[in-house]
Amino acid sequence: MKNEPTKTGADMKLYKKGSKWWKAIILTVISGLETPFNTGTYALFFWLIQEQKLEWILPFVGAYIVSYIFLLWIGKEAIKAVNNYKAQVITDIKLACVKNAIAEGVDSGTAISFIDNDLKLVMANYFDNIIKITKCFAIVVFTLILTFSSNWIFALIYLVIGLLPMGLSGIFGGKTVAKTNEYTDSIGKTTILIKDVIKNSATIINYNRIADTVKKLFGSISKSEKEFADRNNAMEFTGLYMNIIYIIMNILPIAIGIYMGIKGYITIPAFIAVQYSSGWIVGSLGQIAGLMAVLKSTESIREKIVNFKDVANVPENEIEDVRKIEFKDVDFAYNEDKEILRKFSLKAENGNKILIQGSSGSGKSTILKLISGELIPNAGKVLLNDKELQHKKLGFISQNPAVFNETLKYNITLGKDFTDVEINKAVELAGLADFVKENGLDYIIEDEGGNISGGQKQRIEIARALLYNCSVLLVDEGTSALDKNTAAKVHETIMNLDKTVVEVAHYIPDDVKVKFNTIIELG
Repeated sequence: MKNEPTKTGADMKLYKKGSKWWKAIILTVISGLETPFNTGTYALFFWLIQEQKLEWILPFVGAYIVSYIFLLWIGKEAIKAVNNYKAQVITDIKLACVKNAIAEGVDSGTAISFIDNDLKLVMANYFDNIIKITKCFAIVVFTLILTFSSNWIFALIYLVIGLLPMGLSGIFGGKTVAKTNEYTDSIGKTTILIKDVIKNSATIINYNRIADTVKKLFGSISKSEKEFADRNNAMEFTGLYMNIIYIIMNILPIAIGIYMGIKGYITIPAFIAVQYSSGWIVGSLGQIAGLMAVLKSTESIREKIVNFKDVANVPENEIEDVRKIEFKDVDFAYNEDKEILRKFSLKAENGNKILIQGSSGSGKSTILKLISGELIPNAGKVLLNDKELQHKKLGFISQNPAVFNETLKYNITLGKDFTDVEINKAVELAGLADFVKENGLDYIIEDEGGNISGGQKQRIEIARALLYNCSVLLVDEGTSALDKNTAAKVHETIMNLDKTVVEVAHYIPDDVKVKFNTIIELG
């Protein structure tokens, strides 16, 4: 199910439910009893002295120790429950981020930047603060009960004055929100730049652009870190303003309480209970106000999260193997100024070998993307199995094959269960048998296939397509990055398969060209 965009969706209800959430909230609320317990105990000291209850000292001490140990245990359990809940939320949001990147075609750098930066901000400034606000609210409620039972008039005065800072949090929080948005945007761009520089370091060195690149990196990183500092400074200033207001709002009711005590309207133990506990009330309300301002600063990030798109899980029985491809008068253009295909027609029956050649920008790769469904024609139809097929099974071989930092077996099977016989057959037909014999199926492929050759990567893709029994192979410049001998071996493997092959390439040797049934030259 997809998360539909919503104007008020930044409340994160999707992540505030379930047993771990409620356990964290309930235990956090109970742990808030520690403050009124200490407050009530402190007031009781004065009552025992005032009433001279000497015989109550030992029972009081015993009850205090047992109760406090219980509250400490509750506090520990609350922290444990909160950590378990946060671990679940981080897992869920990371997974949602990856699914959204797949569904929306978001590049890996942007997704990783979100996980490394935005997610950390929203965890620290939203979820952590939700727990803190919950505990502060529990402290306020429990302490209010104690306070009103001591002297409700004095308690009401404290409460009214203590609530005043709540209305000011939004005023001071606006700048924090703006600074957070600036930092989020900046760090995202910086992360992508760092990723590009590291990935393309060989090109930078080759063209002797190290100094300029480092200068550009320095500027981007400096800008991001300055905006992070500005954001933190804005938060500190917000805290300063709120603390000043808190001090003012705390001293006023104390003065009123002194006046009431002198006039005999309130007893000393009641004054101590109300003043001490109300100090916690005002302090907690002030903390809530400050936390609300910080919490508001995450609104733009939360909007991204709640509007993440999900990836549709298509049942296996709804995915069809493609056995026939037909283009009927297809028009396609990426923009109005440049038309790529005009009235293009093509028919590929089961087992046909079709070669599509042409200059860069002529539409070769576009044709493959139209077959896969990545692109939709502006006019005409692309029919698979004589219909506009939505869920299709196709094999791909590209100049940049998809490989994972996983075992060779996983790279071929993608985690699906196949028998050893099926896997070995695919390995044999793809020309990977010698490699498997030497290294085994548990051989770990390094990040981006750093420990295998280009030909081996492409043979993995071939083995994958064969194992999944794809009737159609789409080959996009599949041998352009290979040496002549490796390219010849890969082509020999592909052309000898009883599969439909649609290949696009700038150059194909003449001895390979003759093996294609159809050759299409694009202008």
